[in-house]
Amino acid sequence: MKGLRTALFVSVAANILLVGVIGGAALSNARHERVATQNAVARAPNVRAVLEAAPPERRAEIRSKVIAAWREGRPARQEARKARADVYEIASADAYDAAAVKAGFARVRAADAKVAAHLHDMLADAMAGLSAEERSMVLQRLAQRRAAIGARRQLIAPQDAPTPEAPAP
Repeated sequence: MKGLRTALFVSVAANILLVGVIGGAALSNARHERVATQNAVARAPNVRAVLEAAPPERRAEIRSKVIAAWREGRPARQEARKARADVYEIASADAYDAAAVKAGFARVRAADAKVAAHLHDMLADAMAGLSAEERSMVLQRLAQRRAAIGARRQLIAPQDAPTPEAPAP
């Protein structure tokens, strides 16, 4: 009888531990998903420009709409990620098939276009509630960021720098 009680106690303790581990992992994953989504939205320069231009009292509302739209676009982003992985797999096969790789890249472009379309729709919806002045401010910030990115690219790889193979005139 004593052994049966011990076995029952160990079984209940193991079940409680298992439920705790599974529950903790689920909660942690949900929190991680929420934080990852918020970080992704905060890093997106176009979305950040909209949020910065929005009146402070509307930022929380716009941010929640953007986060919801970002979550809705997850299948499209996963499809694009899978298309890239498929191209890598096709291209790394022993027998290289250029037509299959080209078709894979076409699927990547189509998937990327879906992701871009979703992002553009999200930005259009986010800007819908802004006044003309606020939209103008968003567009100015986007132009400034685009110019800054272009300047950085020129610093990284200047177009008119001589290459080692060709001496400068």
